[in-house]
Amino acid sequence: MLPMCRILPAFFSAGMFFLSTMRSAAAQVPTAMRNGDDGSMNTMLLIVAAAAVLLSAICLWLRFTGQRRRENDEERALLQKRLEAAQRQLIEREKLASLGQLTAGIAHEIKNPLNFVTNFSDLSREFLQELRSAVSEEEREEILISLQQNLAKISEHGHRADEIVRGMMLHARGGSTEHEAADLNALITESVHLAYHAMRAQQDGFNCTIELELDEKLPHPPIVRQDIARVLLNITQNAMQAVHQRKKGGDPGFAPMVWVRSSMKDDMVLISIRDNGPGIPDALKQRIYEPFFTTKAAGTGTGLGLSIAADIVTKGHGGHLRIQDAVDGGAEFVIELPLQRPETS
Repeated sequence: MLPMCRILPAFFSAGMFFLSTMRSAAAQVPTAMRNGDDGSMNTMLLIVAAAAVLLSAICLWLRFTGQRRRENDEERALLQKRLEAAQRQLIEREKLASLGQLTAGIAHEIKNPLNFVTNFSDLSREFLQELRSAVSEEEREEILISLQQNLAKISEHGHRADEIVRGMMLHARGGSTEHEAADLNALITESVHLAYHAMRAQQDGFNCTIELELDEKLPHPPIVRQDIARVLLNITQNAMQAVHQRKKGGDPGFAPMVWVRSSMKDDMVLISIRDNGPGIPDALKQRIYEPFFTTKAAGTGTGLGLSIAADIVTKGHGGHLRIQDAVDGGAEFVIELPLQRPETS
């Protein structure tokens, strides 16, 4: 592309030449009238030459602007690619940050069921020693009943540990990005339990009642399983943090509650996550899905969780994510997912 310092003088010279040529042509008109056809021919030649110069200048300008437009388009495309790459990096960092928090919390939380398993195993070994030395049938029967109870406790806490680990792996793994029919009720249960275990490990004194109201006849919508799990985990953790915040505020008689409900409406599957926390002011609801916007204290949130969740639900699944005031003063998030995989997902 020619630089501007060379284009502008060229246009100026062409314009000046055109003006001088037109003046010469105008001056030749009386002469042409006296000299007849020869004068007229010279005048016409001057006019044609001036027009040719002007046309060349216009073509040069069009070429310059066209090339400049192409370069601007290329620069915008490059900037867009860099922006998308930066967004992907931020999303991955957010996922890694949330995974790190979960891992640290669950590593602490999983000790409880493992301790139960270890303790009841040790007790069972002691009961076996007593069984060998038991004399009466009645004593043996009592020991066998105790052993049976211990084994039931070992199984219970082993399943609890397994549940925690499966939930963490579900959140951590990359998995398939294809939409597949999934048992949404099972996914909700796993995500809610994982969020609860992580909160108990991260927040001293945390406790809340969780009410699951899941439609047993709920169909299996096509979803990207690990993405919807992240959405459920993020929103459920936000609800638990909200009720914990209100509890710490010293509200007398306050009982922290989180309700999670699944249902059907027309051709959409609905998941409602409601809490009785302090709620979200109307002034903040318009910005709640903005990247980096957070209502949490400084250093406790990245502001990307709900932004990513909204993108997953709307752009990735063709659904909707809306917020509304809960009846008891808290907040309620409603996830709507279509039963048919959208063409744009």
